[in-house]
Amino acid sequence: MALPDVNTITVKRGMKDIQEVGQVVLYNGKPEMDYWSGMPCNEIRAQIRLCSHHFWKLQPIFGVLVPKFVGKSIAARYIEPRDYKGIHGYYYEADLGDMSTDPNLKCFCPVNGTCLKKGAFDIYQCVGAPFILTLPHCYLCDAEYLNAVNGLKPAKEIHGIDTIFEPITGSPVSGHRRLQFNLWLFKIPKINIMKNLTDERLLMPIMWLEEFRYLWYGNVNKWMFNQSTPSIFSTPSETENYAADIQTLLTALA
Repeated sequence: MALPDVNTITVKRGMKDIQEVGQVVLYNGKPEMDYWSGMPCNEIRAQIRLCSHHFWKLQPIFGVLVPKFVGKSIAARYIEPRDYKGIHGYYYEADLGDMSTDPNLKCFCPVNGTCLKKGAFDIYQCVGAPFILTLPHCYLCDAEYLNAVNGLKPAKEIHGIDTIFEPITGSPVSGHRRLQFNLWLFKIPKINIMKNLTDERLLMPIMWLEEFRYLWYGNVNKWMFNQSTPSIFSTPSETENYAADIQTLLTALA
């Protein structure tokens, strides 16, 4: 049984500008988050995906507010026009960035000042548990993380974050959100299974989760016959699947 989200998000209704529908302005009654050391990391730059407005304009970058366990907005970047089952759309991809080289992400670095390398994100400030977040199989991560564990085979098609937005309704007709939870594994000479680690510490994948949505074939046919009917996109896709109740899981592991 899923637990209710205890966070309150305030969004714009688009009364003055339809392009602002779903734009997040307050998070738990505050205009910014308080997880991180400063701005722009605590800035809320996101739009609720199920409150999309019609006649969506192409945006080079837009933010998506992800669940509390991440504690940040993830920027999706426009890649190319792409069709989904004959429906024209805008294709976007997202990643976790590189706090070690991007000055705008330095405020995400852990308190001790040691920034994680490309593709890794420490979520202790958000959930109180020592998890490091990456994309599955350390896709788009620094080689140090990718090469530390045998068996990782990252592939864009099955491990990336992507979505296709249909511009007339402003709704996602296809999308994948994938995240992997990792723990630091330290070399401990007095423990047999830990003493032979080649590095003082390595990033050990624990599990990865996927949330996906596809526009159901029946609704594709409706859209093809009546492109002016936005109601078919007004509720989550019938094939939307949540791989796990993440909030419940993290509560149990914390």
